[in-house]
Amino acid sequence: MDEQILNQYYQKIAEKIEDVIPVEWYDVALYMEDVGDASSLTMYFREEKEGEYVYMMDIPEVYGVDEDEYEERERELEEACSNLRKEFKNQEVEPWNIFEFYLNQDYTFKVNFSYEYDENISSYDRSIVWKYRQSGIMPKGSFEERILNEYVDCETGELKKKM
Repeated sequence: MDEQILNQYYQKIAEKIEDVIPVEWYDVALYMEDVGDASSLTMYFREEKEGEYVYMMDIPEVYGVDEDEYEERERELEEACSNLRKEFKNQEVEPWNIFEFYLNQDYTFKVNFSYEYDENISSYDRSIVWKYRQSGIMPKGSFEERILNEYVDCETGELKKKM
């Protein structure tokens, strides 16, 4: 796939991230899963290098952002990510199932694509494991803790089961 075309999509995704986050931020971790008939988007960011990660769905409450405005911006971000997947199809390149986008405040970024996933594991479960393995974010509730412990050895960070 043409690197210049990809960079245009990455730039659009970065712009949409800027639109969603109402404050200055240090870094962002985004996880998008798209399996054709269903998709989900998860994003966390930190305001400072040593700060706590903020979950994207907490933005309206934490920062006083209008819920409808937030949802529209989130939808546009998800659409920008979905458009990247569509471009893969348009270019006759195998479309990804999982897209990870890591963005720093200086706009350097890292991208990962995954093409396989276990249909027996829910998207929700995969996102819990992803946020722990990529960002060290521990689940907040006992339900999420059970999910994480089912798939990951939290002492070594190794997967117990294939995702």
